[in-house]
Amino acid sequence: MLQTYAVCIFGKATLERFGVSKQELGFCLGSLIKPKQMLQLKSLDSASDKVKIMNIYFYLYKFSLQRLQAMLDSKPMTLILAYYIQQSG
Repeated sequence: MLQTYAVCIFGKATLERFGVSKQELGFCLGSLIKPKQMLQLKSLDSASDKVKIMNIYFYLYKFSLQRLQAMLDSKPMTLILAYYIQQSG
């Protein structure tokens, strides 16, 4: 559902222009919103996926300059941040 939501919010053209897939964006949104459910997904069995989930979750809840830089280096997270800033301004 988050992938469908991402396409509705950002549009296919924007995702293509920035080189972000709906899967990446859905993964990031899920990791921010429902990390416990993301960790329990059967389709995400690899340890590296679980580490990615927690790293994304920590962007918001365990601030550091390193995490901020990692978040800004992530295209999906930059899109999410830009959308949030645009909506709140």
